[in-house]
Amino acid sequence: MKNQLNKKVPYIQEWEEEKIRFDPDSSPQAWDIYEKIYKKNKLDLNFKEIGFWGWTNYSTPWSDSDKEHIYVNAPNVLFNRLMAPIDKVIDKRKDGETGLVYKKVNRRFGGETDFNFGKNVNPTRCKYTIFRRLLEESYPNGQFEEHLNQLRNCCKKHHAPINFSLMFVMGNLQGYKGSLQYDRIDRFLSKLERFWCGSNQEKGELRTLFKGRKNGQVLVEFLDGFENIEDYCKQIYHITNEDNLIDELIENGKNYIECGQDVVRYMDLAQAFWNEKQKNILNLS
Repeated sequence: MKNQLNKKVPYIQEWEEEKIRFDPDSSPQAWDIYEKIYKKNKLDLNFKEIGFWGWTNYSTPWSDSDKEHIYVNAPNVLFNRLMAPIDKVIDKRKDGETGLVYKKVNRRFGGETDFNFGKNVNPTRCKYTIFRRLLEESYPNGQFEEHLNQLRNCCKKHHAPINFSLMFVMGNLQGYKGSLQYDRIDRFLSKLERFWCGSNQEKGELRTLFKGRKNGQVLVEFLDGFENIEDYCKQIYHITNEDNLIDELIENGKNYIECGQDVVRYMDLAQAFWNEKQKNILNLS
């Protein structure tokens, strides 16, 4: 299991005897890991129904008035994401002419990359390039090389299962995390903590924000199922606050990354997160 957790997951994988391009965190290999580590989790996923929830504008076995709520269980030509529902009974129908299976909206989970150290062809979005520049500006040659090696090691973990977790799809919680600076998990947790522990005004603002999204009420009901941010982190990320890790993530998430020193703190947190997560996952068996 340890080797599986730290091995890079490829983009191209086989699904039902077909080579398909996947987002690594929602690929067949990722779901093999998810099923092992979330099987006894209170999320209670229906792993038998792992599949695609692809948008479709085509004719379906349901009436056209329901079209916006219908998905097709088929890959597309770009990136694909496998998901698993919570619901045990799936309302789905097969088209007799095309053989395609269509299904209605379900409460479901997809994969998510925890810490974003990814390389991207767009330099304005490439986290690795941004962090490298900040390190270079803040440290002289010797220290820069030391921290650059640390950044390279973090980048190697970017698409490894130890850096993947499940995230609730309805209400686009993933989009909310991605809208925060550099898609940072510490900033995400710092904001999300207010859902349970903020002032009445902060709680109200976050609930209003989530409810205003498509399927936002479903997201709020899902989050209400957790006692607090520690419960959320335990169930979703397999980390605890035993060594104050969650507190440190939340505290660091209150600040922007603006210099090399900030990047180093962020990388140190990432390593502490992966160490804690791996320890707890290995203790599951």
